[in-house]
Amino acid sequence: MATQPLVAPETYLKMSFEGLDREYVEGELVERGMPTYLHARIQAILSALFEIRRREGTPLFVASELRLAIHPNHRYRIPDICVFAGPEPTEPIPTAPPTHRHRDHRDRLPG
Repeated sequence: MATQPLVAPETYLKMSFEGLDREYVEGELVERGMPTYLHARIQAILSALFEIRRREGTPLFVASELRLAIHPNHRYRIPDICVFAGPEPTEPIPTAPPTHRHRDHRDRLPG
């Protein structure tokens, strides 16, 4: 596999892609896997369940396919579903962590 040149975070944030959006990890563009029907159904069901809880008064906000700044300027991820507890995020690319993050240990915020 050929290495691709590193991309500046400012450049990544201005890019658009055909098909699935790419994630940004330490200057590299990372392709995301194409979801299956079952994956998409589970994502839809989970989103609906969280939305029901929100409408019942639980202070949470759910979003799907939202770009998150896990480590601004180093790591941007696009989780299938984000659930934010408390106030609704107002940033175009949230930097406050969602209630639960997935992926790998490198996505944990320092501290």
